[in-house]
Amino acid sequence: MKKKISILIVFVFAIAFLFRFYNILWGSPYFFHPDERNIAYATERIRFPNQLNPQFFAYGSFPIYVIYFTGVCFNFFSHFLNIEKNISDIFSVSFENAIFFGRFYSAVFSFISIFLTVKIYKKISNKTPGTILLMWLLTTSAGFIQFAHFATFEMWLTFFTLLQFYYLLKFFEQKKVVYFSISSVIFGLLLSIKISSLTLFPISLFIIKKTKLNWKKNLVIFLVTAFVTGILTSPFYVLDFSTFKSNITYESNVATETLPVFYSGQFFYTIPILFQLTKVYPFLINPMLTILFIPSLLYVTIIGFKKTKNSYLLLLFTYLLLFLPQSFLFVKWTRYMVPTLPFIYLIITIFLSELLQGLQKKVHYYYISIIVIITITISIGFAFSYFLTVYLNPDTRIQASSWASEHIPKNAKILSEVYDLGIIPFNQYFQNIQLFNFYYLDNTDTSDGGRLSLRSHDSSEVNDLEQKLRDSDYLILPSQRILKNRITNKQKFPVGFKFYYKLLSGKLGYKKIYETPCDIFCKIIYMGDPVFNIEETANVFDRPMVFIFKHEKL
Repeated sequence: MKKKISILIVFVFAIAFLFRFYNILWGSPYFFHPDERNIAYATERIRFPNQLNPQFFAYGSFPIYVIYFTGVCFNFFSHFLNIEKNISDIFSVSFENAIFFGRFYSAVFSFISIFLTVKIYKKISNKTPGTILLMWLLTTSAGFIQFAHFATFEMWLTFFTLLQFYYLLKFFEQKKVVYFSISSVIFGLLLSIKISSLTLFPISLFIIKKTKLNWKKNLVIFLVTAFVTGILTSPFYVLDFSTFKSNITYESNVATETLPVFYSGQFFYTIPILFQLTKVYPFLINPMLTILFIPSLLYVTIIGFKKTKNSYLLLLFTYLLLFLPQSFLFVKWTRYMVPTLPFIYLIITIFLSELLQGLQKKVHYYYISIIVIITITISIGFAFSYFLTVYLNPDTRIQASSWASEHIPKNAKILSEVYDLGIIPFNQYFQNIQLFNFYYLDNTDTSDGGRLSLRSHDSSEVNDLEQKLRDSDYLILPSQRILKNRITNKQKFPVGFKFYYKLLSGKLGYKKIYETPCDIFCKIIYMGDPVFNIEETANVFDRPMVFIFKHEKL
């Protein structure tokens, strides 16, 4: 029996490795994800030892330095072994290498987070059937698979949050100062990955007070250690405080709607918690687990308080601190929920495994066993659907540009949207592409007729748009981003709604001739509709919908 379990575990981890590392350079050579590009540019700016300021504080500097020095080591060995002959400066890391190493670390942290989460589960529960279930849930997590392929730092946050949770749990159980010290260093690293990790501080405070070991002294030691670690690994938090403050102010203003920006238009009139449960979690963990999570959370909460199970309370407290502060922000991007995923899987696994163990009647045990089997089966199917849709098929923007090269004349006049990197693959085929800021439409007005009429202080801008619409042969939407926001927020964007509604209905004289195909696997992963049924950043970076319209001139 043990041999069969060992074989199963090896098989599960092999699948996990494949899901995370296969096609790690998707989107090459364009690399469409804007956050990845910002991180890569920040890495490019560094030159050891004279220039260490990444001049980018949306994230902390610790991961940027790790990526940079990994790139430097790669340059050194490539040059030494004569593998790469074009390296002119060993201390200069290229944009492409920064993307690659960033994604590599994300994949590594996504993979080893499985081991760490299982280790935590064994400390909390240690029920073998639950261990197998947990491994499958983590392996087949669409969120873990997706963010393993992004050179952003969500998987860093997830792993180090888990690591701190693990050492705080050990400190609470064994009262050994070494575990407390390690947890304070990890918290400092979390601050150096993203300063918003400060919201996790109450977890440490909770443990410090619970241990009753001179908690005031321990609190001071914890804060000093974390602060020193954070400053050592992100020194320009202090050395370039003005830029740091400016960046953080900008990010905070965007997150709280104080500063309206073009890329947050989908969040008007959204309801906190409900939005995450209907538009974010169904993609990240799949719809069945989203439903199953609700009774699981209630169970862990009740048992934790009723039986004073501190490990359950710590698990619950950690999840809520990760979830609630983010869910009540104006912006509710998918990436904000990624660090919550392992804690969700832990809570679900505890619920199902203890339910199985506690049932005495075979008929009840049978029904719960069926639920567990269905849960695993759906999770596998969901993960495979995502993997096939995104990583086993060509990038949708590259696919659309290839189609366009065969069906659109080379000299055609093409109009497209600004701020969308998805138009880049089209540039190699067409020389006459003009961009217009369609976000600008809601400084305007439309008439009831088929013609678009605009009203603005800048008449030249209005005339320019009207002229472009008349003169263009084709209109390309490189993603669904603006279209979705305007169609779903008629009250906030009445002009944009009218424009895109008329565009889709053919009333502007443009006929849709191409739309990114969406097969059964695509419909499974995106809840039946990749445009309207999920939070837009769940697929706008790695699998957007591309639309091409032809102008049917009279």
